Amino acid sequence: MHYRSFFLGWGTLVFGLGCVVLGIVFVVRPRVDTTVVPVYEAPVDVVVSSVTSTRAPIVPLVASTGTAALHAPPLRYLSLVKGDPKLLKDELAVHVPVLMYHHIRKMKPKFTSKDRQYSVTPEHFQAQMEGLVRAGYTTITPRELEEAIEGNGTLPKKPVLLTFDDGYKEHSTIVLPILKRLNLKAIYFIISDMTKVNAHMSVKMIQEADQSGLITIASHTREHPFLARLSSASRVPQIVGSKEELEKIVEHPIYDFAYPFGSWNQVVANEVEAAGYALGFGIRLGSIHGDSSRYQLRRIRVLDGEDVVPILDLFSKKGD
Repeated sequence: MHYRSFFLGWGTLVFGLGCVVLGIVFVVRPRVDTTVVPVYEAPVDVVVSSVTSTRAPIVPLVASTGTAALHAPPLRYLSLVKGDPKLLKDELAVHVPVLMYHHIRKMKPKFTSKDRQYSVTPEHFQAQMEGLVRAGYTTITPRELEEAIEGNGTLPKKPVLLTFDDGYKEHSTIVLPILKRLNLKAIYFIISDMTKVNAHMSVKMIQEADQSGLITIASHTREHPFLARLSSASRVPQIVGSKEELEKIVEHPIYDFAYPFGSWNQVVANEVEAAGYALGFGIRLGSIHGDSSRYQLRRIRVLDGEDVVPILDLFSKKGD
C-alpha cells in the first residue's frame, strides 16, 4: 500500500508537470500565417514589393445577387523602378494598364488553386467594373491603343484595356450584360476551334458580342497550344487559321492576337506580324508604355475579390 501511494503520487506529479510544459509551448508558440498569396507572372529578376493600399473596399452600385465587397490587394507586385522603369517616365505618352480575365464564374469546392487563380466570381467582377468606372477610368479599344503607340490619336486621361481569354460561354451570358450596362469596351480572345464546345461561346454568341459595338473579337489560335514549342509548320496554321475562321464568323478583319499560355519567342512574334495582326498580347506582368513592342504587350491578371483600382493606379503611374 505504501509503494502504491508512492507511485501514484509520482505519477500525478509527472502528469501535472507535462501539462504545464505543453501549456507553455502552446502559449509561446509563434503564430503561423497559413494564408496563401497567389503570385502574378513576372520577370524572374524583378523585386516583389508589398504595398499596402488604404483604399476602402468597393461595394457594387447594383448587386442583384448580394453585396460583393472587394479587398484592397496585398500588392505582391514587382518593384516598378527595377522591373519596369519606363513606366515612371513622364516623357512616354502612353501609359495603359491591360487587365486580363479568364473565367467569370461561381467558385466551387472542387476547384484547384489554379482554377481559383483564373476565376473571378460574377459579383466580384461586377464590383471591379463599377469600381474602375467610379475611379474615372475609361476603357479603350485595341485600335485606339495601336494609334497611341504609333504616336497618333489621343487617349482619355485614365485609359484601361479589358481583355478576356479563351472565349468562355460566360463571357456572353455574364460578362457582356455587365459591360453593356456600364458601357465598357473589351477584347475577347477566341479559340476558334472551340465554338462547338458547350463551355465556350458559339458562333452566334461571338457574332452578338461583335455586333454589340463594345467587343473586339480577337484570335487565341485554333486549339490553344504552346506556340514556342511547335515547329513553324505547326504554328502557322494555328496563327493564320484562327484569323481566317474568325473573319468568316464576324465578316471583317481580325487584327489582335494573344499567345496561349504566354508562350512566344521572337520567331513566333514575327509569324504573328506576318499573318497580318497589329497587336500581340502575352501574360507577362506589366503595362503598356510609349516604346512597348506591339507584339510583346504585357497584361495584369486579375484575381477574385481584388479591388482593381489601386492596381490600375500603380500601373498607370507617371513621374514621381
